[in-house]
Amino acid sequence: MAKPLVSFPSFSHFAKVSSPFCAACSLIESSKKLEEQEEEAPPQEADTAISNPDLGLPAFLARFDPLEFNNLPASHFHSFGPSHGNFLRFFVPVEGLPLLEGLLKVHGDFTSGLRGGMFLGNILMELLCAVLISLRNSSLDSLSEEKLLEWRVVQDLLEAKFNLSFLLEHLRLLAHMLFQRRASKSIDVEIAAAEKALARAHKVL
Repeated sequence: MAKPLVSFPSFSHFAKVSSPFCAACSLIESSKKLEEQEEEAPPQEADTAISNPDLGLPAFLARFDPLEFNNLPASHFHSFGPSHGNFLRFFVPVEGLPLLEGLLKVHGDFTSGLRGGMFLGNILMELLCAVLISLRNSSLDSLSEEKLLEWRVVQDLLEAKFNLSFLLEHLRLLAHMLFQRRASKSIDVEIAAAEKALARAHKVL
């Protein structure tokens, strides 16, 4: 069975989970390590460029980073039942409560800077719950550029002054891992092709 991108219900530290994506990643430490690796990596020849784990990543981040209007409702990510409960001063779907409580435990009150009333706040909190559940239910094999761009709707919450920059950074780390996995698959294909060519050459000799 495919492992999730993040483990719930605790949602603690994104990095301290059993997922193959996050087991070795702290949100801050991973960003620094990526930068250090990019600085220390020796220049590659043109014919080995496929081994670059960031192949295509800059172009993707150029699409990911700009602020864009979100036209995706919470129901696009998850369909909630009718039951709701209280989280801080908000009224949220009960399915999302364990996830929100996990965020609160690790990051504190990320809603304290909210600009707007409770009506707007409840809508945004439902959207956050839906995105978190979608992340929880996704796996490495199902990760795609399209999903990452959809999850980027958390920008709406940042614009409303929710302190969720750590979640956006987590999505960027997932993007790094997506392109690294693609590069790894390309290398495997090239190795297999080289092995076949070598086998054919041996038959001729």
